[in-house]
Amino acid sequence: MFSDHSTTKRSYLCRFFQTSDQPAVQQLILNGLKQRFGRLDPRFNRDLADITTHYINHGATFLVLYHDTQLIGCGALTIEPNTQHTGRIERVSISPSYQGQSLGTQITQALIAHGRRHGFTTILVETNDDWYDALHLYQKLGFIPYKHENGEIHMSLELVTHE
Repeated sequence: MFSDHSTTKRSYLCRFFQTSDQPAVQQLILNGLKQRFGRLDPRFNRDLADITTHYINHGATFLVLYHDTQLIGCGALTIEPNTQHTGRIERVSISPSYQGQSLGTQITQALIAHGRRHGFTTILVETNDDWYDALHLYQKLGFIPYKHENGEIHMSLELVTHE
């Protein structure tokens, strides 16, 4: 459960993805991408047509964030291929009317905490090098750039385990 820090004191429900969330999650992410890039290329984002198949069935954690009955955010933590302890944050998206309230940060922190609880030692993320809000979010959470190519910045976060 998240709550905002404003004087209105809204509460949000963060939970694991359910198949009934599929249409709203797909629309939220596609709308965000269209807002960001101005258009959508139909060759990309095919994973969004079936989140259960592309994410859940491959061991990913997919969180959704609701305010009342409205889906307002989401994010995924996938397992990197050929690794056991490395995850990747993907598909973090917040509805435009809820941006600027640190909800993307809170979803990302929840995904990091989930990865830590499940023994991940490294979490990766990539974003466009001109997507300044995303870059700021990840850097604020401790992600460090390790590769910059083709307009993308790849970042990693080493998790400290407490045994």
